[in-house]
Amino acid sequence: MSIELYYSNPDHRGQFRSTHYCRSTTADGFEHYHLTGIVIVNVKGESESEWKIEHVKMGIPVPRIPTGKGLRLRHWAPFVTLNSTYNHNKSNNSGHAVDDFFLPRSRDVIAAEVLVQTNLAVRDSDAWIYRVGYSVDLIGNYVDL
Repeated sequence: MSIELYYSNPDHRGQFRSTHYCRSTTADGFEHYHLTGIVIVNVKGESESEWKIEHVKMGIPVPRIPTGKGLRLRHWAPFVTLNSTYNHNKSNNSGHAVDDFFLPRSRDVIAAEVLVQTNLAVRDSDAWIYRVGYSVDLIGNYVDL
């Protein structure tokens, strides 16, 4: 299974909560963006003995890139963490986890949003992952598109 959430898609904007950013210029002249937020995912477990792995793609907006420019990345540091979990009845060896996270297109020029991919794992048929939090640092320079 896979969940694809893109902030630019009007149907998914409500799933991005508390999105924030900070932009600065580093001492060596690179642009630095720090992006944070919460995303509603609603991933439900299916089994008491097996982990359900859900692949999640998040298109996170990168605001204030000048018109006609893109950000060519030099350094990047994504981070995704559990923000809200739930287990309905008694726990039968339940578990919740973020297995990994990465930027699949770290060599691309970013024009409007950065794609962050993560794998979420949940075990127990009445266990849920409701929300994940993200923190992404992007450092690069502006280039013409």
